[in-house]
Amino acid sequence: MKPRKFLNKQPQETKRVILDTSFLILSLQLGIDPYFEIKTILGDATLIVYDVVLSEIRKLSYERSERGITARIVLQYLEKLISEGKVKVESSENVKDVDVFLLLKADKEDSYLATVDKELRKRARRLGVKTVFVRLTKKKIEID
Repeated sequence: MKPRKFLNKQPQETKRVILDTSFLILSLQLGIDPYFEIKTILGDATLIVYDVVLSEIRKLSYERSERGITARIVLQYLEKLISEGKVKVESSENVKDVDVFLLLKADKEDSYLATVDKELRKRARRLGVKTVFVRLTKKKIEID
């Protein structure tokens, strides 16, 4: 018997996951490795962090609080992944609202949006954008 060829089937593209500040901070606060977890769930995925997200994290890292300490840890974590080529940094121009920018990018590029911001997840759902989030009760990453 000959194997069937599926004419409509296109080669599977690498999934893109856009990382939000809230997702990175909460993940590391809970001791979750976002890179490992996303790769486990989605397989061959490209993780993207925009320069505006890095700027937000840098700004938070100057705070003298637990959040500031976590932001510094997130920066070190991201710098390591970026230097290893595991996370790609992309640039943005004239961004007034980071959440809107990330949402529109995820929609336009058919990417996943990694965030724990409830309002942002609702807006993503309305647009049909898939989200990656941290389930607090189970302390693990899931896809919506």
